[in-house]
Amino acid sequence: MCGIFGYTGAQNAVREVIAGLRALEYRGSDSAGVARISPEGALIVQKCAGRLDALEQALAAGGDVSSRCALGHTRWATHGAPTDANAHPHGTPRVQIVHNGIIENSAALRRRCLADGYVFASETDTEAAAFVIDRYYRILGDPILALRHAAAELRGSYAFGVLFADFPDRLFALRHESPLLIGRRREGNCVASDLAALGEGERRYHPLEQGEIACVTPDDVLFYPPDDGAPYHKDVLVAAETAAPIDKGGYPHHMRKEIADEPQALRDTLFPRIRDGLPDFSADGLDLDRLLASPRVWFVACGTACHAARLGASSFARLAGIDARAEVASEFRSACPMPDARDTVIAVSQSGETADTLAALRAARESGARTVAVVNTKGSAIARAADCAVCTEAGVEVAVPGTKTFVAQVALLRLLACALGRRAGRIGDDEAARLCRELSELPDRLTRLFDREEEIVALSRRFHRTCSGFTFFIGRGEDSIIAAESALKLKEIAYVPSESYPAGELKHGSIALIERGTPVVAVCSVPSQREKMLSSLREVASRGASVLTFAACDPDGALRAASEAVFCAADDPAPLTDPLLVAAALQLFAYHVARQKECEIDRPRNLAKSVTVE
Repeated sequence: MCGIFGYTGAQNAVREVIAGLRALEYRGSDSAGVARISPEGALIVQKCAGRLDALEQALAAGGDVSSRCALGHTRWATHGAPTDANAHPHGTPRVQIVHNGIIENSAALRRRCLADGYVFASETDTEAAAFVIDRYYRILGDPILALRHAAAELRGSYAFGVLFADFPDRLFALRHESPLLIGRRREGNCVASDLAALGEGERRYHPLEQGEIACVTPDDVLFYPPDDGAPYHKDVLVAAETAAPIDKGGYPHHMRKEIADEPQALRDTLFPRIRDGLPDFSADGLDLDRLLASPRVWFVACGTACHAARLGASSFARLAGIDARAEVASEFRSACPMPDARDTVIAVSQSGETADTLAALRAARESGARTVAVVNTKGSAIARAADCAVCTEAGVEVAVPGTKTFVAQVALLRLLACALGRRAGRIGDDEAARLCRELSELPDRLTRLFDREEEIVALSRRFHRTCSGFTFFIGRGEDSIIAAESALKLKEIAYVPSESYPAGELKHGSIALIERGTPVVAVCSVPSQREKMLSSLREVASRGASVLTFAACDPDGALRAASEAVFCAADDPAPLTDPLLVAAALQLFAYHVARQKECEIDRPRNLAKSVTVE
């Protein structure tokens, strides 16, 4: 969840590190720091709580910060509050480290380090790891041996960037579970936690594997295995695409720009996979017959991606007749029964680095299941760990709330379900072509929806004026999943306490909370559920609820009669894609409620974009 970037080379290393951290700041940041090796060979640390701007100001106030080797970090707090003392790097005059992950046995290590005479300045688990590395370096005098011995004692997840004062032009890196990569540049080399930090254009890199150690110099990178094996070189991988600009494109927030990007994200994701009007996944290397032969298909994901996965499972079941189910990735390993060698597990993740999803994927592989990744980041840990990766083309998503990636993932899984249904003979070519046409028309339908943004702004103002507390989101069928995703958006960016329920479940307990003025946001885009949704709306309205309905359409006005306000997202019904149209309208609704409340939309408190700890 933290951002790591280190540089060694001919350029000003501190300036390079700040630029790298700036590209990673979207992952979450409540403090930041830099360790550098001065021209005299001393390790110098500058760190502070707050955003990266605060660190830049502190560095500027400190005068000369020239260096050819430096290591930086933006922190999202797990152990200890976001304070100056808890900010990374941590260490001693000999060794400084930055860390992404969680050291699970840090309490025991801390006790041993205290017995060895180390004095702790922070509450972090990272400082204990730094002292363990320092202790072994003091005894063994060799960085690689020190890192190997330390790794044998550490439990949990970690990606370490390490500086040793005795090696003023070298960066060292070590990882277990948490992702880390080595970037290759024409002038110098770097260590980073994310491809985004390597800049635009062709990005050349080496992913660091489990337990692997890297020694990075300005001109070379040597890799060391976890055991006592000899060092080696590795082939360079290339991410050829140019990184999308991370500016706001004239919008007030990244989130609003990324909602506006949804039509193009869909075109880039869907159109290359529709050939002659029919779905075609041949370029992705997917074995459709193997998927269809699976007795069960499991989807694993977290947060917004989990809602996309639930909609994917629904599409697989409805269009292809597949026994598909979606599991929260953090609970997957306790599922009973676990998948076996005949099953397929599909991991869905925006970043491709989500720790719980990656752990679920690895557990699936250990059980013998075939694995597929649906990610937005080529070369990510989840993409590399799966047997096959299918990538959405939504571009970089900077805001913490997932918007365009959610829409792209759901649409991609809808198209894949169509391909599977056609392959299984459940839908003919004419029906498959109709579904592909409906998906192809979604970008233009979204554009027309966004032209009506002022209607949604008016609804958000009304909601902001009248909302007095807990908000219910309700829906039936796939609309209950859209309701869950929309409630999450309102919670994470507008800090409105809200929860979603299948509408039919309200009367089994939760309706006790409905009283006069209770806000209820209803989602109604599935035609087959319309009559039952009307009954649910009347149930809550009769108890005084303030009902706001987001629907695909309302041809007979019945929804308007049962609600205080209705927003219809579509001109004409299109059952496959109407839920996504309504989801986009609710993204805008949550965004404008947050603007009314003057919330920090792109970086909500306590949240990080890429959750790389379990």
